[in-house]
Amino acid sequence: RLYGASGYSGRLQVNFGSERVEEAFDVGLKTIQAGRYESLKLHLSMRTPSNAPLRVEPFVELGEYFGGSIATAGTELDVRPMQALRFSGELRYDHATFDEGGDFDSIVVNGSINADFMTNLGLKVQVGWSHLDSRVQVQSRLRWTYLPGSDLFLVYQADLDTEVDALSFQSLQLKLTLRYPWG
Repeated sequence: RLYGASGYSGRLQVNFGSERVEEAFDVGLKTIQAGRYESLKLHLSMRTPSNAPLRVEPFVELGEYFGGSIATAGTELDVRPMQALRFSGELRYDHATFDEGGDFDSIVVNGSINADFMTNLGLKVQVGWSHLDSRVQVQSRLRWTYLPGSDLFLVYQADLDTEVDALSFQSLQLKLTLRYPWG
């Protein structure tokens, strides 16, 4: 990674990897067979300063993908108009090709809002969409820190099937954590 004096940076990363697939699975119209897959990926990105009110990180990746190849382009974006409020998003486009067919394109969009109403009360809402899954996922979490290190969470999750405009999953949970300083 290279850093500029004003906080701008660039990164060139090369990854070698190996992944074992135990059971075949489908991605788009392609079935990835069980087996071991070696991969080489190249990642190039640039980043604006992370402490600025606006942070942008465009990226491209090229590499191997389960016996085929994949090209990815996207960007991450953070907007912080004030200390207690942050908007984040990511847009990603993948194009995968295989010699025997089954090529596919994938578009994924994710976004979130973080709002701190007080130092001990905050809300985070995340939304994600994938055109391959035809699904929108939503998760919201309200956090109240009632004692140092102890929190109360109210979490709502939902999955919306965009092909039939119906909820395929919905959950509302209450979680309480208590940390007591022993000794």
